[in-house]
Amino acid sequence: MFDTIYIPAFYAEYDKTGITEFLNRMGAKGWILSSKKGVLYKFVKTDKPYFRYDITYFADADETNNYYIVGSMDYYEMRKAGGWQFLTNDRKMQIFISENPDTVTLDTDPLTQVQVIHQSAIGLIGLQVFIGVTQIINNIRPSEYHPLTDLLLLICGICFVADGLFYCLWYRKALKQAKEYNSFYETGTNILMKYVVPISLLGAITAIFKGW
Repeated sequence: MFDTIYIPAFYAEYDKTGITEFLNRMGAKGWILSSKKGVLYKFVKTDKPYFRYDITYFADADETNNYYIVGSMDYYEMRKAGGWQFLTNDRKMQIFISENPDTVTLDTDPLTQVQVIHQSAIGLIGLQVFIGVTQIINNIRPSEYHPLTDLLLLICGICFVADGLFYCLWYRKALKQAKEYNSFYETGTNILMKYVVPISLLGAITAIFKGW
């Protein structure tokens, strides 16, 4: 029986609900998050019956301090007194856990959350769109790969560009809602990045290794 597992889960950085629900489902099965790096989640087995997760973001969490927040120990101790234990972070995203299902949700200013998510995600989104456009252009020319492989890579490229557009729409709506209504704009990860891209990439990688 494995006591450590790695699971790729393609949730957008702004999809707080999707990420926490995924973590909560794993927690209900006795798996506690050990680390998160992009789409790769590492879990370890535990005998605890229940966990509840929450996520927050901090602008002053940057590379110079390993993405921990300034004055982090004081903040973490304050959250611990409220029932939340700091677990791990993924860049500016800070992940907390509680063994009490009734623990009050972490309170973070909606505008701050939107701005920090944007700071953290914009570079990756820009790179993603660049790769997508490059892949689309490359598929215009003849390739050494099998037509099926080319098609799968083309689908990935289109999805990357589309996800960039989805992100821009989310940021615009989220910024407006945070400023005008002081609330966080909740939206799920688009189906292209959550399902189509992983399947297409897996298919393309398999086809390349098989020499198609």
